[in-house]
Amino acid sequence: MTKRKKPTLREIQTAIDGILKYMMEMQKSIGSLDSALGSYIEYKGDNEKWTEWLQEKLKETKEENDARQSDPEQSEERNSEA
Repeated sequence: MTKRKKPTLREIQTAIDGILKYMMEMQKSIGSLDSALGSYIEYKGDNEKWTEWLQEKLKETKEENDARQSDPEQSEERNSEA
């Protein structure tokens, strides 16, 4: 069994810099997608209909999460199926 060498400060800094760069790229991509979706919804004129649909989906998601938290066995069963 070989011992792993601890990373140097430079290696840690390089890894953190890579993560920060990746996160900034993700932030730009998400911003672009958000802008595109907003423009599309405005173009279609379905803002009210979309908002209602989104609120319903959020309500369903909240109910599912609440059900999972109140019944841990059900949550474990769903995780084992995945």
